[in-house]
Amino acid sequence: MLARRVFVFVVLVMGLYLALIAPWPGIGTVYLHAYRGVAGTVFQQFGSEGTLWFLPPEQEMSHIDTLIVCKKQGVAQRYTVSRQDAWTTAYLPTAKVIVLILATPISWRRRGIALFFGLCTIQLFIGFRLLTVLVHALSEPSPVQLFEPGPATLGFLNGLHEHFCVSTAPVFLVPVLIWVLVTVRREDLQYLLGRNLFSSEIPGGGQDTVAER
Repeated sequence: MLARRVFVFVVLVMGLYLALIAPWPGIGTVYLHAYRGVAGTVFQQFGSEGTLWFLPPEQEMSHIDTLIVCKKQGVAQRYTVSRQDAWTTAYLPTAKVIVLILATPISWRRRGIALFFGLCTIQLFIGFRLLTVLVHALSEPSPVQLFEPGPATLGFLNGLHEHFCVSTAPVFLVPVLIWVLVTVRREDLQYLLGRNLFSSEIPGGGQDTVAER
């Protein structure tokens, strides 16, 4: 029984994920346009002297779909401070959260609530990751350097950037963690394994079912 439930869940996850990442006409263009628009609005004024733009590359580049350009007050020229693969670092984590929640055998009411909190949380993750990239890039010596952190702060920032932004592990692990936090309850584990793992009973008594949950 457990193997069957796991198999159905895995099949649903794979099918929904493939559907969301399939090259549907225009989906990449629409998402990237929205990503650049929202990011450009949120981070337009950066620091006390910086203005940022999120732009498409002038020429097609492998794994690069967004250029972050900075203009500093008093500096005539604009400089590209970061090159981003927003499809991989923003769209795919969002798709993973959606897929995991929709594939979970719980009631549609709970799925809707989990989707709301899951999408809000994954956007916070994406925003914090982008903020880390920007602060790190604009702390490097350059004509548009906006921040001058001390040695200890710079060391912490470098470590955070290396493990949280350069590494691809958070892009894969954080969506799973968010799914668990917003979706999975104790009684779901009982249902999945088909037996009572805990001493307390499910509220309301009786066998828990997908419809009831």
